[in-house]
Amino acid sequence: MINIDTTSNFIMGALNIRQEEPADYSAVYEVIKKAFVNAEHSDGKEQDLVVKLRHSKAFIPELSIVALYNNSIAGHILFTEALVNDTKVLALAPLSVLPLYQNMEIGVSLIK
Repeated sequence: MINIDTTSNFIMGALNIRQEEPADYSAVYEVIKKAFVNAEHSDGKEQDLVVKLRHSKAFIPELSIVALYNNSIAGHILFTEALVNDTKVLALAPLSVLPLYQNMEIGVSLIK
């Protein structure tokens, strides 16, 4: 459990980072959808990309991570395997945080 201090008007709460579980899939789908609804460079299908990536060879279940803020899923990050010039790398996409919880460093915590 990580306590985060915010500089906004949110009350400090408990942030827990853990591996995503299949039971989280529906909630994560909604988090991603809401996180990108007003994003400037979004095609509105980031949540569908995650569904497709989960069914691909690139999916690494241990690197699909959720952030629980006060015991509710507030964010998600997904790293998948990719090839760059025949070198295996990790690709980060997407990183999603519910709009209500953005600017609270939840995304930073997911990346770390």
